[in-house]
Amino acid sequence: MTEEQQKFYDIKYTSDYKVIGLDIDYKIIVDDVNKRVILQYEESDSNTDWWNNFLFIPWPLKLDNEIIWTSLGYVRAYKSTENGPLAEFIIQVLSHPDYKSCIWGWSFGSAMAKITARHFNIRISRELDELTTFGDVKCFLNPFKKSYCKRIREYWTPNDFIAHHCVPFYHGDKDCRYKVGPKLNIFNELFKTEYYHTHYDEYDYE
Repeated sequence: MTEEQQKFYDIKYTSDYKVIGLDIDYKIIVDDVNKRVILQYEESDSNTDWWNNFLFIPWPLKLDNEIIWTSLGYVRAYKSTENGPLAEFIIQVLSHPDYKSCIWGWSFGSAMAKITARHFNIRISRELDELTTFGDVKCFLNPFKKSYCKRIREYWTPNDFIAHHCVPFYHGDKDCRYKVGPKLNIFNELFKTEYYHTHYDEYDYE
């Protein structure tokens, strides 16, 4: 299993997520072997999550002293956490100054991961080391002018209609979206979209 496949596997099979706010599932891991602090977000696992996915009315979200534009659903979801995951993550990052800071997310969790990554940069004026998302949703309307992360990988597969076509007319991070898996085949693969959405651990990330 490659490193990227392992990341998705870990997100998918974590069983002890904390739940906060409007059913936001997250976990913070201090990985002493690889010297990294990880904040990871799970996929949609409730009707509340799906409702927030489809509330794609453009809406502003104030992150400390800056405004980002995302969807109303993701604003509702992120604000419901009252910055709990971010605050816990920052404590661990500052307590392990020689560890890499990493945020991972899958599907609905990819939106929470990307918003948290930008909030992390705004709050402590420090670049995140890594942002990796799978089944990535495009959730931003306004581009950011400054770098906020050293390494960004937003993975999506064309036959994953659940995530890729969930929030229309929004954008991911420029030049950071990576297509993986088989080519788009809407006629043969449309009814297998759930399989493609849940098997990012099988794709080639070379």
